Amino acid sequence: MIKAKWKEKWRNSPHRVKMVELVASTPSDNFLKLISSDKFSQKDSSILTQLCTGHILLNGYLYKFKCVDNPRCPVYGVAVETVQHFLFTCHSYAYMCWPLEQYCKGTLTLKKILSDHKLTARLIGYTNAMEHFNQNR
Repeated sequence: MIKAKWKEKWRNSPHRVKMVELVASTPSDNFLKLISSDKFSQKDSSILTQLCTGHILLNGYLYKFKCVDNPRCPVYGVAVETVQHFLFTCHSYAYMCWPLEQYCKGTLTLKKILSDHKLTARLIGYTNAMEHFNQNR
């Protein structure tokens, strides 16, 4: 019953639009299984949801709320720091993303990552490595 209420509330949410780009039947049963899996912690599930909706602590998002002075990548400096940039185009973090890319066949996309539990686990490993890296800077 709770899941049904949540689905209805989510279907009427304006934030659903970004998720629909990834999964047409948002929230899909696969995504719900993924974020509620025993393989991932609550923190990991939260990060996955934030990555999907774009509501994550990256400069592109934080700039909208005047939490940072500019929306650009703090390492690369040229591009706006978005989920797309952070995961797929930032050359500064390429060595951390390499295990994710090596497992993927073809072009790496968030949609592809979310459709494969092993890729999703590697994504979580990447985000955890990034968090550890940023804490030690």
